[in-house]
Amino acid sequence: MSFIDSTTFNDPIIGYNWDFGDGGTSTQQNPVYQYTAPGIYNVQLAIQTQNGCRDTLIRLTAIKIVQSTLVEIGGDSAVCVNSSLLHSGIFLRPDTSIVTWLWTFPNGNTSMQQNPPAQIYNTVGNFTVTTIATNSSGCTDTTTQNIIVNPLPVVSMPGQMTIQAGFPVTIPATYTANTTSWTWAPSTGLSCTTCPTPDAGPKFNTIYKVYFTDDNGCSNTATIEITVICKNANLFVPNTFSPNGDGSNDLFYPRGTGLERVRLLRIFNRWGEVVFEKRDFPINNSSAGWDGTYKGKKALADVYVYQVEVFCDNGDIIRLNGNIALIL
Repeated sequence: MSFIDSTTFNDPIIGYNWDFGDGGTSTQQNPVYQYTAPGIYNVQLAIQTQNGCRDTLIRLTAIKIVQSTLVEIGGDSAVCVNSSLLHSGIFLRPDTSIVTWLWTFPNGNTSMQQNPPAQIYNTVGNFTVTTIATNSSGCTDTTTQNIIVNPLPVVSMPGQMTIQAGFPVTIPATYTANTTSWTWAPSTGLSCTTCPTPDAGPKFNTIYKVYFTDDNGCSNTATIEITVICKNANLFVPNTFSPNGDGSNDLFYPRGTGLERVRLLRIFNRWGEVVFEKRDFPINNSSAGWDGTYKGKKALADVYVYQVEVFCDNGDIIRLNGNIALIL
């Protein structure tokens, strides 16, 4: 507080005695004094001239000292990019006056509320939030908070893969180094749902979604479409068999993987007669195959023609025609 003497005089003044009301004094003409406690104070000035003339002036309740506001910023100091962070103004010392607030946020927003709306941060980095609290006497306190805006984890993964029915493949996903957890959905056709790179072998075309989180608690998602194809390579039909009862290759039947069932198996002799026909039986089922008989008798050793239709797991149909040699 600055005090200025305004005494008028004819005789030169040789002494000044200030009393600031809180026990503090000064002998300067225009002193600067600092009050250390709030309150209302009387101020007194006594002067003496060179010829011994004296005068005293008391100003009652001349000074009102109020405490400054003392505040801090509450709330989390870390957030994931594109997410919201809630800040709040907290009084460290009670203030019964009307206090106004002025917030400045690193996203360009401002607020005049003690507890402003949640702020969304779209840029990664370290930033500073500032607020100024001003009470009704004009006393202010400025405080700051450092915040960290963390990036989201990312994954490098193709958007689409084509696999052959019955032959699972490992999804080639590479994540940010600090990724700590993974959740895949749907679970159908996957070797695991909480690992980073599961093996995928769905029966039908499937879109898989992975939800992954890093050690900062930031999460992200990605998808991959698995297209399932079924080709002739899924189906194996032998070209010879020997129904001689030795327990080896005695039956002729289709085999394969990624196949649902045999729709039709038909065998012709060289004259075009149907010597065997069967429908709708499981794949890889030897007991459903041709045992080399025709009309209850052993068929002749010869080359026969077969037709086979097989349903794949994904609903496609494989149709094959070929020759089979019956060897006795």
